[in-house]
Amino acid sequence: MKGYHALGEHARKVLNETHAKHMGAMGSSEKEKYTRGQIKEVKLNQQEQVIEVRFRNGELFKYTKAGTWY
Repeated sequence: MKGYHALGEHARKVLNETHAKHMGAMGSSEKEKYTRGQIKEVKLNQQEQVIEVRFRNGELFKYTKAGTWY
Protein backbone atom coordinates (compact mmCIF):
# COMPACT_ATOMS: atom_id res chain seq x y z
CA MET A 1 0.00 0.00 0.00
CA LYS A 2 1.28 3.39 -0.96
CA GLY A 3 2.42 5.58 1.94
CA TYR A 4 2.76 2.88 4.61
CA HIS A 5 6.52 3.22 4.97
CA ALA A 6 6.25 7.02 5.21
CA LEU A 7 4.23 6.64 8.41
CA GLY A 8 6.14 6.66 11.67
CA GLU A 9 6.20 3.66 13.96
CA HIS A 10 3.37 4.99 16.16
CA ALA A 11 1.16 5.82 13.16
CA ARG A 12 1.70 2.34 11.72
CA LYS A 13 0.66 0.83 15.06
CA VAL A 14 -2.49 3.00 15.11
CA LEU A 15 -3.27 2.00 11.52
CA ASN A 16 -2.81 -1.72 12.18
CA GLU A 17 -4.83 -1.77 15.41
CA THR A 18 -7.64 0.44 14.10
CA HIS A 19 -7.89 -1.52 10.86
CA ALA A 20 -8.28 -4.73 12.87
CA LYS A 21 -11.13 -3.14 14.89
CA HIS A 22 -12.68 -1.79 11.70
CA MET A 23 -12.66 -5.25 10.13
CA GLY A 24 -14.16 -6.75 13.28
CA ALA A 25 -17.12 -4.39 13.02
CA MET A 26 -18.04 -5.57 9.50
CA GLY A 27 -20.01 -8.49 8.22
CA SER A 28 -18.21 -11.14 6.21
CA SER A 29 -19.38 -9.86 2.82
CA GLU A 30 -18.20 -6.32 3.60
CA LYS A 31 -14.81 -7.49 4.90
CA GLU A 32 -13.76 -8.59 1.42
CA LYS A 33 -13.82 -4.95 0.26
CA TYR A 34 -11.70 -3.67 3.13
CA THR A 35 -8.90 -6.17 3.73
CA ARG A 36 -5.33 -4.87 3.96
CA GLY A 37 -4.83 -5.97 0.37
CA GLN A 38 -7.61 -3.59 -0.68
CA ILE A 39 -5.93 -0.54 0.88
CA LYS A 40 -4.66 1.60 -1.97
CA GLU A 41 -2.99 4.40 0.00
CA VAL A 42 -2.48 5.70 3.52
CA LYS A 43 -1.53 9.22 4.48
CA LEU A 44 -1.00 11.04 7.77
CA ASN A 45 -3.16 14.14 8.06
CA GLN A 46 -1.40 16.24 10.71
CA GLN A 47 -4.04 18.97 10.73
CA GLU A 48 -6.89 16.59 11.60
CA GLN A 49 -4.65 14.21 13.59
CA VAL A 50 -5.87 11.19 11.60
CA ILE A 51 -4.57 8.60 9.17
CA GLU A 52 -6.44 8.74 5.89
CA VAL A 53 -7.00 5.25 4.50
CA ARG A 54 -8.13 5.06 0.87
CA PHE A 55 -9.36 1.72 -0.43
CA ARG A 56 -9.30 0.46 -4.02
CA ASN A 57 -13.08 0.91 -4.25
CA GLY A 58 -12.60 4.66 -3.70
CA GLU A 59 -13.83 4.75 -0.08
CA LEU A 60 -11.90 6.94 2.33
CA PHE A 61 -11.87 6.33 6.07
CA LYS A 62 -10.08 8.39 8.68
CA TYR A 63 -8.50 6.44 11.53
CA THR A 64 -7.95 8.27 14.81
CA LYS A 65 -5.30 7.69 17.45
CA ALA A 66 -8.14 6.67 19.79
CA GLY A 67 -8.75 3.64 17.57
CA THR A 68 -11.95 4.89 15.97
CA TRP A 69 -12.78 5.65 12.35
CA TYR A 70 -15.17 7.72 10.33
